[in-house]
Amino acid sequence: MLLEKYLTKTVFESYEDFEKNFKINIPDDFNFAYDVADEIAAKAPEKTTLVWCDEDGDGYFWFVGRADDVIKSSGYRIGPFEVESALLEHHAVLECAITAVPDPDRGQAVKATIVLAKNHEPSEDLKVALQDHVKKVTAPYKYPRVIEFVPELPKTISGKIRRVDIREHDGGTG
Repeated sequence: MLLEKYLTKTVFESYEDFEKNFKINIPDDFNFAYDVADEIAAKAPEKTTLVWCDEDGDGYFWFVGRADDVIKSSGYRIGPFEVESALLEHHAVLECAITAVPDPDRGQAVKATIVLAKNHEPSEDLKVALQDHVKKVTAPYKYPRVIEFVPELPKTISGKIRRVDIREHDGGTG
């Protein structure tokens, strides 16, 4: 099975290690994101980074995001990278990170933490312009309802954005 080969190559050292640590019966109509993710986490939490995938009409899986980064808002699963890509197309945005913040009505809301490009100043008008831009480029429900302008984003020594630091700053669990 394709999933077994993928997990064997990318998560486990050998097929025997895979069978010992992660052997489940996957039905023909399984949906990775909903049916298998909890079982993977329970059987091999130290060896897995869960991802959310969408399956298209041809049976191909498309990466949405790491499970801990995917935002669940009003029943929608929103991958941060699509929203980040939309924002980065706007001339006022130098860098950005998308995270979730608690929302009493939606469960979670999309939050954009943005470093502005040179010669751009934070303003309410700019927030609205960025929200409108995301609505035009992606599905309208994906727009960031919360926008914070910052001088720089927290990063690892290799330059990756540390979303965990942003979530902790926002009062989340990291």
